[in-house]
Amino acid sequence: IGGVWIDADGMLHAAIGNKGKIKTTEPVLSEEIAKPSDLREISLKSIGEEIASLLAAGEPIPTELEQAAGLARIDFIIFDRQKNDVRLAGPAEGWILSSDGRAIGKTTRRSIIKLEDLATAIRSVWRGARQLSCSIDPTKEGLAEIQRISSTRATERNASKLREVYREALGDQIVTTGGVPAGSRFARVMVEADYLMKQMGVGTIKVRDITSHIESQSKRNKEGDYGLTLARWWFTSQYEPLDANKSRTVFAIRGPRLRLLSEEMMLAETGDRRGSGRPSRDQFADDFTEHIEELQARYPAFSDLANLYDLVLVAALMEREGWANDWADSIWGDEKRWPTPVGVVPKRAEAVATCETRKAKDPQGERSLLFSVAYGGVSIRPDALIEELPAGGPPVGLPIASKPPSPQTLARLEPIPEPKPVKKWWKDVEVETEKTPSLRPKTNSQ
Repeated sequence: IGGVWIDADGMLHAAIGNKGKIKTTEPVLSEEIAKPSDLREISLKSIGEEIASLLAAGEPIPTELEQAAGLARIDFIIFDRQKNDVRLAGPAEGWILSSDGRAIGKTTRRSIIKLEDLATAIRSVWRGARQLSCSIDPTKEGLAEIQRISSTRATERNASKLREVYREALGDQIVTTGGVPAGSRFARVMVEADYLMKQMGVGTIKVRDITSHIESQSKRNKEGDYGLTLARWWFTSQYEPLDANKSRTVFAIRGPRLRLLSEEMMLAETGDRRGSGRPSRDQFADDFTEHIEELQARYPAFSDLANLYDLVLVAALMEREGWANDWADSIWGDEKRWPTPVGVVPKRAEAVATCETRKAKDPQGERSLLFSVAYGGVSIRPDALIEELPAGGPPVGLPIASKPPSPQTLARLEPIPEPKPVKKWWKDVEVETEKTPSLRPKTNSQ
């Protein structure tokens, strides 16, 4: 998946190179759903009823339903108490399917939302999960062995051979997930995005305009800084505060969804590590966050992860607004009514590490050895996602794409007071064209 694959034993592997094309197939979609829409709305109540009917009849859930009618991002959450319905709205388009089953927008190349991930988010949050997470970390023994090799300095000039020595010494890294079922698609998406990010962090996948950890080390080396540092990188959320209409029936979601944080780590000879409390001295996390929109367009794993943050936000907001009790026995809240698929549980990962030697001399007159080992993970904290705008509206100076939607758009989204039968579980909504942020990045990144 854009640099990652998981075998049947739960081992993560780095794909060879990063230039290959993803094999895709094109599903049969209705003309209406395949048509791009600036704002498409789906009804969770109607979808739940449709899924329940299909399950009762022993029929499969069609791809158009599985993929939320092509919804690529959630920009609005609509609460309709009169109809006991929650609706989600955002840009949508037709899609293709990658070889691993991921739906990718035909135009934007971003991942399309998958409804089983929403079910996982709702069930996990409503059952008390306050952090949904993953981590891919080296073992203490592996880090100790790396320290031992490093203390002998670099005599091997063959960089490829040296990297293999280091990876073998480090051994497999341990994969852990929390807050969601370990075999869920939700867990695998977190792990895949994390593993791909780590390959970029150490420089085994090179991305234009993003400086890897080892490149930063090399720069410091040339400037006379020969100290050994490790970095921990982890995904967290990046949203503007939520905005709501006066009746609190429509909530607007804005922001790039993701950012990457870092911490400089201290490593002892025994392999023990501890955080310094300081951001890492490399540029990787800052560069990655700066180009996060482009990365989501270039690598579907990252837009898939961004969708998970949106879905957890939906679950957390529904819980806070009092929907959890009413919907606890629904298709969305009850695992027994709709058991979501369980797949391979990620357990271990091929070491994400690299090393290089530099001609620049260190104070002892030896060739300088640089190495980079990746660890960290993904952190999704439901309570942190539902901060609201203070009275008075958005902060001054927000870009147009981050400002609240127009009153006309909000009016079209507001629940209709009088009873009105729902003819289908999705519909397209007219929107002021400049108010809904485009999914396309401003520039392309390789």
